[in-house]
Amino acid sequence: MYKQFICIRCPKGCIIDTEFDEETKELTSIKGNSCPRGKEYVIGELTCPKRPLTTTLKIEGAINNVIPVMSSCEIDKGLMFDVMRELSKVVVHSPVKRGDVLVKNVLNTGADMIAQTNM
Repeated sequence: MYKQFICIRCPKGCIIDTEFDEETKELTSIKGNSCPRGKEYVIGELTCPKRPLTTTLKIEGAINNVIPVMSSCEIDKGLMFDVMRELSKVVVHSPVKRGDVLVKNVLNTGADMIAQTNM
């Protein structure tokens, strides 16, 4: 099977043309990646796509009512909606410092949600 990817591992955004076995997801041909990260990206996308998660959490006792957070590592794309549903239930309390872990190991993904600002 043929599929084209746009690599997001660096700012270059290489357009990568691939051919792979649809059943095993094994690459048979790859062209267009200018570095090894492109091949790693494509293999990850074929087998288990992951993304970092940036969102907000509710906060009490602060000037704003939400605080921006980011995951400490990439999360399986198939779990994103479940993770977001779980995070919608979380309320943190001020004061919070940038870098504080506000939610540990959300849904056993291995990802912590980290504050991106002081509040």
